[in-house]
Amino acid sequence: MIKVIQMKVGKQPEVIELERLDLDTMQTLVDGYIDRVALSTTASLYCNELGRLKGMPMNRIVERWYDNAMITIVGDAFICGEKDGENGCVSIGLTDNQIAKWLKTFN
Repeated sequence: MIKVIQMKVGKQPEVIELERLDLDTMQTLVDGYIDRVALSTTASLYCNELGRLKGMPMNRIVERWYDNAMITIVGDAFICGEKDGENGCVSIGLTDNQIAKWLKTFN
């Protein structure tokens, strides 16, 4: 099973387990097209790309690691792991250490 942190609007982040982390699953978690916000070199947050246009409620503000920009996340989101692949980043499950770090950061 693949562990990710689900971040629903108005709720505390929680760890969920998925059978797969493909595009369909990712879009289901955010209720639409996905947008990636890099949190570190090994983890990213995904949210709804059109969330602002659809008037989705604010979820939280996160800091992008490479330029320290503060990004407002709207709608449901999730955090997963990242690794380098042949064609760029590949989304993977989180390790227990990553889960502990991101839950502490966002709780």
